[in-house]
Amino acid sequence: FYASVGNKINHFSYLFGGRIEHTNLSTDLILTNEKNPRSYTNVFPSLFLSYEISGKNAVQLSYSKRIKRPSFYDLNPFFTYSNNRSIYRGNPNLDPQYTDSYELSYLSYLSFVTLSTGIYYRHTKDYSQRIITVNPDRTTVRQPENIGTYDAFGLELTYNSTIASWWKINGSINLFSFNLDGFFENQIFKRSDITYRSRLNSKITIAKKYDTQISARYRGPAKTAQGTRKQILSFDLGVGADVITDKATLTLSVKDVFNSQNFRSRSRGRDFVIDSEFRWATRRVSLAFNYRLNKKKTFGGNRSQNNHGYGR
Repeated sequence: FYASVGNKINHFSYLFGGRIEHTNLSTDLILTNEKNPRSYTNVFPSLFLSYEISGKNAVQLSYSKRIKRPSFYDLNPFFTYSNNRSIYRGNPNLDPQYTDSYELSYLSYLSFVTLSTGIYYRHTKDYSQRIITVNPDRTTVRQPENIGTYDAFGLELTYNSTIASWWKINGSINLFSFNLDGFFENQIFKRSDITYRSRLNSKITIAKKYDTQISARYRGPAKTAQGTRKQILSFDLGVGADVITDKATLTLSVKDVFNSQNFRSRSRGRDFVIDSEFRWATRRVSLAFNYRLNKKKTFGGNRSQNNHGYGR
């Protein structure tokens, strides 16, 4: 259930809202007859205030409460073997994460670019990370656990520009510091670091029928609860063409062009040091055909979107 109320008075506008969510979740292990029902109700308020300094500048202040529920993969207790000494399993007792988000931003609407500069603070309770434990036989188990609180303080620049009628660029740069304060099975996790993320999307239209889109994403290195993770960089490329008198579109896309999207980390404990590398599906090439029945192709402007996941 969601409700909101808002209004604009001269240069000032406001929007206050809230939603109520009820969640029912149950895991049932048939072999062991182990059942784990979960049921909870949450209220998520939000408040947005905006003041127009001029027709091309505005200041915005916002607050919202958010939830991040565990994925099925994180809840599934069955084992996944990386090798004969390293095991991953989900945790059916994992709780969702709750975040209180505060942000102050300044928007500028220029002739060819829209800029948004904002500072933010995020406080997350029941923060979860995958924690490694060692069994008596020296095998290691990696499992997600709710370990404590996570605070992030950051500065983000978001831009959306039209360099020419045929070339549009949008992206963001997000610099933030974080503090992790956690505890699990007699282990204390107190970690802090400064890192950043960025993304870039460029779209070029040729002769109104051919579109080329290049996307790049970068996530800087950072500390984790038990170690560090290295940077991640990836590039995507897509080329589309309108065919059959503009009723259809043929698109060729390449995901992770340089095969660089891999997760590398080092974890340390009282009696272990583990270097790991995980790679998503390798470079992927796809060809898609889309035919529109009695419907013309629509063109929409690029929209920038904040990333409110890890660290944001």
